Amino acid sequence: RRVHGDYRRDMAEEATQPQAEGTDQMVKPTKKISIKRRFVSDGVFLAELNQFFSRKIDSCGYTGVEVRVSTTNTEIRIKATLTKELFEKDKQKVRELTALVRERFNYNEEDNKVSVNVDPYQNRSWSAATQAENIKKRLLSGLPVRVVAHSTLRGIMMRGP
Repeated sequence: RRVHGDYRRDMAEEATQPQAEGTDQMVKPTKKISIKRRFVSDGVFLAELNQFFSRKIDSCGYTGVEVRVSTTNTEIRIKATLTKELFEKDKQKVRELTALVRERFNYNEEDNKVSVNVDPYQNRSWSAATQAENIKKRLLSGLPVRVVAHSTLRGIMMRGP
């Protein structure tokens, strides 16, 4: 049972089904999923993946995830600002995340491989999620709201696009 799917991959799989013996027709897939259900399942998968990563690597400045699906491989790109922690000890944290994703979403090495990559932000001031996390941490540390707001806005305006 597959937890999520991509409609392009499913259509490619349907087109490459082997022929039945003694006939010129292609074998029909056992269950055809509508495009709407595929989009909904992809959205649910993305939401679960986003929640999973926000729980696991929130301290690393996690800002989002991007999923690219092909017929043989699923590539998951994590967008984070503080990637130093993820790359420590020969990328041990990235390997742990890959194993957790593989276990949680029922990926196996034969049918569909999964790879988790980390894309660092070049400029932290461009990420709204990073700025929100920064504001949250500073407010929880006890700084006044006005000071936090002004310093954040000043920093964004100084760095600029």
